[in-house]
Amino acid sequence: DLYCSSTCYDRASLSSSSSYVRRKLREIEKGVCQTCSLDCIKLVGALRAVKPKGKSALDLKEAVEERRKILYAYSETFSRRGFGALRERLLMQPIEGNAWQADHVVAVFQGGGCAGLDNMRTLCVCCHKEVTAEQAKLRARERRQRLGLDPNPPSTNRKANKRLKYQVVRRGSKRAKAKKHLSESEDTEEESQDHGPLHCEEEQEIHPTLRRRNRDKNRKGKYLSDSEDDSEDNSP
Repeated sequence: DLYCSSTCYDRASLSSSSSYVRRKLREIEKGVCQTCSLDCIKLVGALRAVKPKGKSALDLKEAVEERRKILYAYSETFSRRGFGALRERLLMQPIEGNAWQADHVVAVFQGGGCAGLDNMRTLCVCCHKEVTAEQAKLRARERRQRLGLDPNPPSTNRKANKRLKYQVVRRGSKRAKAKKHLSESEDTEEESQDHGPLHCEEEQEIHPTLRRRNRDKNRKGKYLSDSEDDSEDNSP
């Protein structure tokens, strides 16, 4: 009664109800993934056919293992690394909402949010996750371009730079931990070379773990030198 025609109702429902979009998309594409051609509705039906024999945890575990074999027979994508959470959710609760998603062909951030069913497609949850990850990378790249930054920043070796990022700064007699990026540490080194040694209160040192290791090495070298001197004195 609130709409003048079915066309207006469809247009309003497509923009406000995700369940309505899924129902219409299911009628058109029959739950078949448009990327890997997986029949998600048929897969869910096969998984639902395997039910636990009892209510114990052992019966549920046996049913899940049987469903796992069926899932791998239908699609090898779910067995790949990175889809473990999606796989286990589908095995524990085999419903269509855990098997396929309605995806925008033209992403929402690119202006495809107000389009109709022509801009919608069926994707299995694995393909939908991959597409979403690619769109997130694209959005991050565009955001960096708008800010005037490098759209493709070089990857940093976190293990190699971990100890250089966290330094200890002396302030009088107290020591406070401060987070500093590798570039900032390089700038301070250049300034120290240009202006001479820093004041003792502004002196920067390496991480305490490295300082402790260097102290142990010096002690070890001192003990070795003392033992060599003793051996020379005791020699005939």
